Amino acid sequence: MSTIARTMWEQHQTEEADKVKQRDWLVPLGLVLCVSLSVVVTYFGLDLRDRLIASCEPFPGADRSPGEGWYVTFFLAPVLLIVSFVVLTLAYGVSAFAWGRKRPWISVLVGVLAAAVVGYLFILWADVPGYTPICPTGRPEWWPRWLPL
Repeated sequence: MSTIARTMWEQHQTEEADKVKQRDWLVPLGLVLCVSLSVVVTYFGLDLRDRLIASCEPFPGADRSPGEGWYVTFFLAPVLLIVSFVVLTLAYGVSAFAWGRKRPWISVLVGVLAAAVVGYLFILWADVPGYTPICPTGRPEWWPRWLPL
């Protein structure tokens, strides 16, 4: 192998190693981002569910029924936490693999958007009261009209 070819090959290997080192921060960032966003989605999703129930139920304390605490603690919270973590990890991982080398900010943006989608889909899936005397339209007054519920 000629000296020029060897020099070019070594330079190429060095450039590839530098690119990999530039992406090394994506893995720890992904772990921190996915775990923290999953916890945030779980907390705010359950809090928003609680507010929706409290706003639309015709009697005070409807969201504080005896089985409600156990149902939320041992079913809804773990399900939402696990589902959001899996979805966020997959979305972040796929985007980091696809665009991480040249545009690492896309992975962060995809993770945040996936968290918003998971939170909204949880609210649609959760057993939020529909049409009640207090909420004849099926949504409280403070809920945005352009966002289906």
